[in-house]
Amino acid sequence: MYEPRQWTQILRAQNSEFGFIEGLDGHKSIIKDARYPSDLGEIANRNILFARDYMASSENTFCWTKDYSVNIAVLDEQHKDLFNTVNELEQALSAGSGDAALDSILHKLVQYALSHFAAEEHLMREHAFPGLMAHVVQHQMFRARVAEFLTDHRAGKAGVLASLLLFMQDWLKKHVLKIDKQYSPFLTARGVR
Repeated sequence: MYEPRQWTQILRAQNSEFGFIEGLDGHKSIIKDARYPSDLGEIANRNILFARDYMASSENTFCWTKDYSVNIAVLDEQHKDLFNTVNELEQALSAGSGDAALDSILHKLVQYALSHFAAEEHLMREHAFPGLMAHVVQHQMFRARVAEFLTDHRAGKAGVLASLLLFMQDWLKKHVLKIDKQYSPFLTARGVR
C-alpha cells in the first residue's frame, strides 16, 4: 500500500529551548513526524530550503536535559560538553563554516572519547557492572567511526560534516539517552554520585 510522504518539523518546547519528543515509531527526536503537510500547520507553507530563517542561529538545536542525566555529576558534565560540541558542529554547518571548524570539532570528539570513555569504563569496572563489555564495544565503535571521519576529512571527501552531525545526533539519542542509562541505577545504588 502507498504510504504518504513523511513530513517533518522541528518543534520548540514551551520553555523556548529545543527538546526531544517522541516520534511515531516511539523514538525520541527533535523532529515531529507527520503524514500530511497540513499536520504541520503553518510551517508546511514555508520554503523548506530557508526554514532556518525563523530560528535564531544562536540557539542550540541539541539541548541537554535531565532526561540525559545518569545522576553521576562528572559524567553528566562530560555529556553536557558533548552536547556543546555537537551544537558547535551544527552551528558551523548552518553558517557554512564547517570545513574550518571540523578539525577542532574532531579533535574535541577524540579528546571526549579518551577522557569520558575512560571515566565511564573505570567506574563500571570498579563496581563490576555486568554490561561493561557491551559498553566497551560501543565505545570502540565510536572511536572507529570518529577515526573514519577524521580520515575522510583529511582526504578532502565531501559530506563529512553532515555525516558527522547525523552520526552524533544518533549517538546522543541512542547511546547517551539509552545505553548510558543502563549503568546509572547500578552505579548510583553503589553510592557513585
